[in-house]
Amino acid sequence: TLSNATIIGNKSTSPYEGAVSIDSTSPVSNSIIMNNGGQVAFAMTFPQITNSVLDIKENGNLVTRFHKTDTNVDMESYTQNDIFIDPTSNNYRLKENSPVINKGNNAQYDTSISKDLDGNARIQGWKIDLGAYEANGFGVKYNSNGATLGEEPVDFKLYKGSDSATI
Repeated sequence: TLSNATIIGNKSTSPYEGAVSIDSTSPVSNSIIMNNGGQVAFAMTFPQITNSVLDIKENGNLVTRFHKTDTNVDMESYTQNDIFIDPTSNNYRLKENSPVINKGNNAQYDTSISKDLDGNARIQGWKIDLGAYEANGFGVKYNSNGATLGEEPVDFKLYKGSDSATI
């Protein structure tokens, strides 16, 4: 079983050239497996996929696509820069508006793992995010409109999932 994993920069030395070797009956869910030395996510066997972003070959080209299941695949392709804050510095936290936020399947989430790699609650929105990190707070740009009641949020403050501001 592979759940909520982020696998990047892994390269197989086997002649089958797949970033991950896994049994075809093993489930892979809510995961991101991409940019692994030009290799597809899985070599010889294709496991049971649920809501994961994977590198696959199409017409001889490597593309990264969202797989709702192993046969239900979105046509839009993604790059690391679409998904992560700063992949060139190995920062694989999800960026604001990342296409993998709230893209997971809560039924496939291992509830015994309640925190992500940063120690934040595993589900921040209505659905679990893909990969090892849960999106947790984003900057807010506030433009005053003359309102006199409530708090005035701080411009460009990082508001986390548990923070609030009344406007």
